[in-house]
Amino acid sequence: MYNVRTEHERKTVRMIFYPSLLTKQFGNAESQQTLLFKVPKMDHHPEHKDAPEQALADILAAKDLIELFLKMGKAQELNLASLRDRPNTLFEINGISLEGKLIAHLVDEARRGQGYAYAPYSHFNVGAAILAANRAGEQKVFSGCNVENAAYGSTICAERTATFKAVSEGFRKFHAYAVVGGFDQHVSKALRTNTQKSYITPCGSCRQVMNEFEASPCAVIMAKGTGEIYMTTLNYLLPSGFGPRALGVDAADYDGGYANQLAQKK
Repeated sequence: MYNVRTEHERKTVRMIFYPSLLTKQFGNAESQQTLLFKVPKMDHHPEHKDAPEQALADILAAKDLIELFLKMGKAQELNLASLRDRPNTLFEINGISLEGKLIAHLVDEARRGQGYAYAPYSHFNVGAAILAANRAGEQKVFSGCNVENAAYGSTICAERTATFKAVSEGFRKFHAYAVVGGFDQHVSKALRTNTQKSYITPCGSCRQVMNEFEASPCAVIMAKGTGEIYMTTLNYLLPSGFGPRALGVDAADYDGGYANQLAQKK
């Protein structure tokens, strides 16, 4: 069992950004809207096949947002080597604390998932790993990879692969997840090197799917190929996100009546 601590449960309505404060520190309201809701397109796109540098442009599109969260104190940068040296140290961000060994383990599992990526069109391999809990409070880590398809729209991202694996086994409360990515040997060394120096951010669709099953809060961990780690929480990557609570559903506790049916048969 990993040591995961939350500061408080999410309120029904929570204001995440304060316009007056952001305007003072980071520019006018119009630039804030552009920055805060600029979601990079890391889903597979046809243009990535013939122009893989477009994928790098998508990654770099999130750079300003990543730096903004660091300035606001809503994210922090760590180092994988130091996490391994301090396995029992708790690292806190936005109301959740994770042990160094858990963060490192999630990154390791995400990299293991990345090794199974099927990306013959974009050659961009992504891995993800989720720490999830079931209704009994048991915890388990699920990994996944991106699986591309000749019909590009049928491609699935690594985060969603891991999500569906977890949910299919009854684990529907996500405390934290890690994502890593990079090009394979089919693209130039220069492009591979540049990508390894950047954080791979979840695409908009993955943020929405993760939001369906997040605990309150849910840590998001991104790791560069060079060892740096960036940690924030999902509510900052998906501000004011629409989820099951808005419809009166608790995803972590939902059983669809099937469990009751099994109990009655016994």
